[in-house]
Amino acid sequence: MIYNVVNRSTGWGFSPDEDKFAMHGLDQFGKHWCTLLNLNPDDSREGEWAADYDVVTSSDMSSVSIRFSPHGKYLLYAGVSGATGDLFLRVFDTKNGSIAYDGSTTSLVGSPSGKSIAGWGFSSDNKDATFVHAYLTDVNKYILVVKNLKTPTGDYILKSTPMDGEARWFFSKCGDYFAWIIDSPLSGINCQLYRTDSEEIYTSETAETWWKMVSNPDGQYIKYIKGDSTWMAENEADKTCPDISKPTWENALLDTDLVEALG
Repeated sequence: MIYNVVNRSTGWGFSPDEDKFAMHGLDQFGKHWCTLLNLNPDDSREGEWAADYDVVTSSDMSSVSIRFSPHGKYLLYAGVSGATGDLFLRVFDTKNGSIAYDGSTTSLVGSPSGKSIAGWGFSSDNKDATFVHAYLTDVNKYILVVKNLKTPTGDYILKSTPMDGEARWFFSKCGDYFAWIIDSPLSGINCQLYRTDSEEIYTSETAETWWKMVSNPDGQYIKYIKGDSTWMAENEADKTCPDISKPTWENALLDTDLVEALG
């Protein structure tokens, strides 16, 4: 046994890396709480007592969404707080329970439920290093925030002013670039490309049609139509994405009859 507790938990789950555990529920006063466990603190040997962190205690919260990042490095807790309908959104470091990012705001419009409290997502790199979220500030206006979770509070890759029109955003395969495509009724389609390790915009282009991030053997790029031509905005010419996937085999045995000599 590495942990034992009696509480009013109504939901729980393990992180993707299986080293963390989260549980949540309502206390005796009907207030919401959430506890994060690091099952292997300080990379100690198996069998030692798990470290627990009360990341949210006795909160008046509704429409709660709790999710681990893709590799279990962070825990997202988002909800609509109180009768005023403010957005409560925090990202916690699962190693020590500290706040890596606080995106709470009083500017949220409407009372959406679940994940749609704010459109959000983590980058696809193995450190889950970048977090993005968006929320409505008016019937047809939104704010987009992109934050490198390793940088100090107040530093952003991108924090927009209230925007109108349709928009799409996504990370490159390795998570080191972020694309924001803006379809404005006034200025047309524009794509802004950012490096996730910098606060500077990488490139900004106008276009008629865009495709998502795509990749080829030399790296990754984004394609768009400009007039009668198809253009490509290179975004990873000097950086390759490491292959972290384990090899798989179709058969359990190696058939030596298929081995051929070289040369």
